[in-house]
Amino acid sequence: MELLGRKVSEFCQKVSHSDVTVDKINLRNGFILRLSASHVEGHVELLKYDPASVWSFTYEPLRNVFVENDTLVGLAGFEDVKFRVEKRLVVSAKPSRESLIVVLRGSNRFGLLRDFYRSLNVHAGFRFRIPKSLINEEELDQKTDQQTFVLLKDPGENTLRRLLKKEIRVAVKVEDEHDLEHLYRIGVRCFVLKDFRDEHRQRYPHACFILEEGSLATALGRVDGLMMNIGPLSLEEIVLASLTNRLLTLYTAGEDSKLLDVLGFGAVGWRRKTNFVLTTIRQEQEGVYEVRYVNEFNEPARVRIDTITGAIDWFDSSKETRLEKKTLKREDGRYFHFYTEGGS
Repeated sequence: MELLGRKVSEFCQKVSHSDVTVDKINLRNGFILRLSASHVEGHVELLKYDPASVWSFTYEPLRNVFVENDTLVGLAGFEDVKFRVEKRLVVSAKPSRESLIVVLRGSNRFGLLRDFYRSLNVHAGFRFRIPKSLINEEELDQKTDQQTFVLLKDPGENTLRRLLKKEIRVAVKVEDEHDLEHLYRIGVRCFVLKDFRDEHRQRYPHACFILEEGSLATALGRVDGLMMNIGPLSLEEIVLASLTNRLLTLYTAGEDSKLLDVLGFGAVGWRRKTNFVLTTIRQEQEGVYEVRYVNEFNEPARVRIDTITGAIDWFDSSKETRLEKKTLKREDGRYFHFYTEGGS
């Protein structure tokens, strides 16, 4: 892969580019490049690679990470990303006020993807204050929690004020800047937009923004959520894409899905039940993943996902696993107590 016209391995010391200002942050297993190009109106060529030797998501809106052997290059915070095919595939983008390129080295793809999002979380100060579920007003009931918002399109002001007076959280689809300003002034704090501009953060500092259409490379670091059609994704791509949900929630429409809930995807038209903050994902072997989570009854549980065979096996930890207390007597006569997982 070539990054900003140079081999990735050449980014060791000082970094410079004729069109953009580049600052480098060194990491334990790589580095982050902060790009600023307010004076550049067009696109900057970021990356060139041979698709035959580089892994990336097959679905273009998710194509913000590129893995070749032991190296990952990831993009975040760009205003627009384009792909074109010459002798190799060329990725160009228009930088925003602060765009990021992350370069990491590691032993496997899953570990690199996990480290990519961890690095962004630590060094880029991303937000995580976003509704888990977006529902219609007809679905309101007493069970609605603070992370379930009513999704509205072209609501009348009387409807809005009625819901806000009842302390019901709302998310409003907005297309006009004047509407955004008015809605924010009367108390709306969550907006679904087709077009996001960086100055929205300064003008509406207490709002969260969900992008109705776009890509991970343009959404990460700029908005809080992204509407995503996961229909084209394979089962493994769904698992890998879920790694972004701690930083940027990917919202999916459709029927209630236990797997998508556990993996932290935002719900549009259905309800999330689990707390993704308490979820851990690990790779057992190539193509096989284990997800440990806390279910709607506040009990530990897990699911094993075999993306090769398509098998999804659910385990209720209260039935499959329990903590067993064990005690050992030490040489000095004292007792040492510890707990291990054991079958029920």
